[in-house]
Amino acid sequence: MLEKGDILKWNLEGPILKKVKLLRDRVLNKNEDAVGIPDGDLHITLAAGPNWSKVKREARDMPEPDFKMNVEPSIKVAEEGPKKSWYVKLKNQNDWKNFLYNMLGKVPNPDRVYHISLANLTGNKRDSVAIVEEYITEDITKSDLDQVEKYADRLFSAVGIDVEFTRHFLDRVNDERNEKPITTAELIGLFKRTYKKHGKKIPKINPDTQAVVKDMKKDINMPFVINIDKNGMLNLVAKTIIRKKNFKTTSMELPV
Repeated sequence: MLEKGDILKWNLEGPILKKVKLLRDRVLNKNEDAVGIPDGDLHITLAAGPNWSKVKREARDMPEPDFKMNVEPSIKVAEEGPKKSWYVKLKNQNDWKNFLYNMLGKVPNPDRVYHISLANLTGNKRDSVAIVEEYITEDITKSDLDQVEKYADRLFSAVGIDVEFTRHFLDRVNDERNEKPITTAELIGLFKRTYKKHGKKIPKINPDTQAVVKDMKKDINMPFVINIDKNGMLNLVAKTIIRKKNFKTTSMELPV
């Protein structure tokens, strides 16, 4: 259950709570210095600090996440000064980041690794290590891209457009030439801003026209073409994507 206070957190409940309690018992059985976090304090910290304070107002009507939650099987240990924590990572890091982006318009702590502290040296949740490890961006999977496509379809259906990705798009979104990896949250934001700024213009573009959406802040460029399918439906086909500053093109440009 979501709780919005000094931090944004999701308190464990249901099947995941049962699983985490078993993992906590394993820690306590093997480590004499470990003190378990009480059931009522088992949670996932989603946002904290100044970045959370800036968007806290946006979270008033925030719904519960609607995806399946699970944890990685391995228990890890983090130490920071006098603090020591035993924890497990969430499997679906990208799902949580996408959830926050959709609800708040940004990910308040993009480098946070979502985890559950099982035990520490005192049993007080405040004595757990907050930043347990460095976040490493995961490659976008076909499943991730399908979710982005569903989101974009919902947006653009209001103007009679269906969004599609080419097979090359998935290859290019994870290409090391992007230097900094492109994330699903960035893709969702790109479509959100494109619809907001150009949603009425795009349906009026002539079929077979090539154009490029350019995210000026993130340096992300998405070439696309407008097609008409056999049913007369307009398709926005995202052909490829690249993160490159001052991207040059002879096609129509749609800055966002």
